[in-house]
Amino acid sequence: MNTVYVGSNALTNSKAIGGLLFEKVDEKDSAIKLGATFEIHKKSDDSLVRTVTTGTDGKCEVTDLEVGDYYLVETVAPSGYKLDSTHHDFTITQDKTNTVYVGSNAIKNTKNIGSISNLPNTGSNSIAIGLFMLLLGAGSIVMVINRKRKLKEK
Repeated sequence: MNTVYVGSNALTNSKAIGGLLFEKVDEKDSAIKLGATFEIHKKSDDSLVRTVTTGTDGKCEVTDLEVGDYYLVETVAPSGYKLDSTHHDFTITQDKTNTVYVGSNAIKNTKNIGSISNLPNTGSNSIAIGLFMLLLGAGSIVMVINRKRKLKEK
């Protein structure tokens, strides 16, 4: 805010500000509200303006952003969900809270369901172990038969 004195009168200039409201929900069930951390960046130079976290209702409201173009990017996903690195663009207009990414337009997260590399390794060694046991058993039988023959010959 700038204050300029001209004579006995004071003139005050304020920066034009507005607000933002957005919501974070589950991709499959929008009734599930998620907490996540986002960074707000100026679109013109990618500078970080602020870091915000959605509440237990999945919503976040920011009321004091300067007029201009911005984007949101998720930096911490809710527990059990994949990080969404998408830039979600929005514009701040003077003296208005812009409701973006709410309801059917809410920012959605996809659950982590694991990957094949995290599954236990089953069955790959069972064939090799089975063949080894079969050969060991067959070799033992051959040894016993040979021993019995040698004992009968004496």
